[in-house]
Amino acid sequence: MIFLSSSKVKHDDHSSLNMHRTLLFLTWLISLTKAFNIKLPHTEKKDHLESNAVLACASYINTLKWSFDSSVVPGFYSTICSYSPAFDTWSLCIFNSLTDQIIPMDNTSFEESLGNVRKTCSFVDKKFSNISLEQYYSSLNNASSHALEDYGSIESLSTSIRVDRETRSRWIRAFHAHAYNLDISSVYGAYLTYYFVIVGIIAVFFHMSHYNGLNRALFASRFVNYIRGHFVLPTFLVDKHANHFKFLNVEVFTGLMPNSLEAWIIFGYTLANIIFLSISYIIDPYNLIFNSHLSQFTRLLADRSGILAFTQFPLIIIFTARNSFLEFLTGVKFNSFISFHKWIGRIMVLNATIHSLSYSLFAIINHAFKISNKQLYWKFGIASITVLCVLLVLSLGIVRKRHYEFFLYTHIILALLFFYCCWQHVKIFNGWKEWIVVSLLIWGLEKLFRIWNILQFRFPKATLINLNTSNNPHDEMFKVIIPKYNRRWHSKPGQYCFIYFLHPLVFWQCHPFTIIDEGEKCVLVIKPKSGLTRFIYNHILQSLNGKLQLRVAIEGPYGPSNLHLDKFDHLLLLSGGTGLPGPLDHAIKLSRNPDKPKSIDLIMAIKNPSFLNGYKSEILELKNSRSHVNVQVYLTQKTAVTKAANARDQLIHFDDIMTELTSFAHIGNARPNFSNVIENAIKSTPPGDSLAVVCCGPPVLVDDVRNTVSQKLLGYPERIIEYFEEYQCW
Repeated sequence: MIFLSSSKVKHDDHSSLNMHRTLLFLTWLISLTKAFNIKLPHTEKKDHLESNAVLACASYINTLKWSFDSSVVPGFYSTICSYSPAFDTWSLCIFNSLTDQIIPMDNTSFEESLGNVRKTCSFVDKKFSNISLEQYYSSLNNASSHALEDYGSIESLSTSIRVDRETRSRWIRAFHAHAYNLDISSVYGAYLTYYFVIVGIIAVFFHMSHYNGLNRALFASRFVNYIRGHFVLPTFLVDKHANHFKFLNVEVFTGLMPNSLEAWIIFGYTLANIIFLSISYIIDPYNLIFNSHLSQFTRLLADRSGILAFTQFPLIIIFTARNSFLEFLTGVKFNSFISFHKWIGRIMVLNATIHSLSYSLFAIINHAFKISNKQLYWKFGIASITVLCVLLVLSLGIVRKRHYEFFLYTHIILALLFFYCCWQHVKIFNGWKEWIVVSLLIWGLEKLFRIWNILQFRFPKATLINLNTSNNPHDEMFKVIIPKYNRRWHSKPGQYCFIYFLHPLVFWQCHPFTIIDEGEKCVLVIKPKSGLTRFIYNHILQSLNGKLQLRVAIEGPYGPSNLHLDKFDHLLLLSGGTGLPGPLDHAIKLSRNPDKPKSIDLIMAIKNPSFLNGYKSEILELKNSRSHVNVQVYLTQKTAVTKAANARDQLIHFDDIMTELTSFAHIGNARPNFSNVIENAIKSTPPGDSLAVVCCGPPVLVDDVRNTVSQKLLGYPERIIEYFEEYQCW
């Protein structure tokens, strides 16, 4: 959506700029990861024989009655850590448990188990975590020499005992089932991430196919076009994708439906999540940790769902990054990433809810709800799910649509609060914080990259001009002329930028806009709606002669860096309303190429002809372009004018642009039938030639064109047809 006056050299420079940005972001990420010694998202393995032996023996020994007042040293492990006979018993039980599994025993595993012993006793008191290896062996030797074999009749133990092999094995099996579930949950969480990695690799393959011409062979296949026509291109379930859809016809549940391809990707992700929630549980019928099968399953399910939720944190952040190298590599639009972000977030809320309910049920079954409710990790767990639910409610489509700025900033604040609560929730456990660290690292780096992006353009003083000379509400528009301090800054057609108007009352707000890059300056034409644009327009009206100077900041450009349109034989560019700049810029740039495309059809459907005046100089460039550039302008609605003077002014402007257009363009006075336009474009494309259909305009238009192209793929299965949608909505 950004106009450039430069040639192919600048296009190449822009590709280099995108690559530079990608490499810079990755360099920052790697450098900071090493600088702070941050682990990548990889949770430490829990299912170790040494760890299971330590915890299994500790749990069993804690069930015995010892001649020790545990109230003196509070804590679940206070007896085994502070009472010598119990600690001696513990060391012997650990040694014998390892001997059962490791033949021959070389004492290495026993010595490694000391780390788990220290970690366990640190929960009682930090001083108990300083157990030396000599003390550990001394306790083992004491127990080996003096441990009792038969202790069943003793009501109060004051000496070490020898735990029988069957008891040790049953307790270790129970802890293995628990630890294995923790490990496999992290593995399955990583698989969910790998799912999108595979999707990304496939996207890169199809994106790169434009460079080597493989797309011609792929998209000439009847089978491929059958898949594209049914399962890739069309809208999903309803005829809406760009246009908002009311779920159950309720205004509160207004939202955006994914297209078919996005829906199938989301379906696969959801199905994988359900499968991973349902498989690979080890249910021990003689489990000694949990008092029933229901207690055992609820705890395993609680751990599984909680870990799956945690492992998705990086994905959620990556898919919201404007400066994402994934968009550059895959060619996937940002609004598709936002769609994935939304649905991953919803699945994460589902997993978190299952985690909360399962853990609560587990606590109730074990009569520990009141005790657990007093624990700090439990309180932060409740806080986490509460914040997450509030965040979900404030992310409803109706909030995003009507109060976007409120949604945006509350979303950021609540997300940071959620991460903090999650950190506190798992702080006492050894693991899963890495997912939070990596997520926040990506988020912080992306924010820094945005700032760097803004600084590249600097903060020029823009001139804002009112274009409405008729005082007719339908003609409300204003132009923003921005001088370029950085001459190396440029963009490509189909891209967008976020504009900050640095007025004291709205400087923090930004919205994506179309920019016309004219070398030394950028030109932006805006039709005010509500919020930011309405505020700025009213400010212009209050200024002298309808002109205002205001500093601005530009963040971008964003969007696909190229659509490879120069690789196609024929090009059909469809625009409606304010979606004109992108298709128009494509037509201007590609018309300078003497070879391809062989033909360019630019179809412009607008309500008000005065809108064309904002792009008059760019439109008239097509007048002197190649003869095979076909321009069609359709006026879909005449503007009502009440005052004669205003009518004369409008006619002057109308004649000014339309007189020029009639010399080289077809003018229509009705809404074009885009289905017929696309049909005719396909029929006029010789067999073996490729056709690219590009569309940007109102949501209704792009949805209609998307579905029409999908139908034509099925009607002309051997034709090489590709569809590119430049409309952005999230």
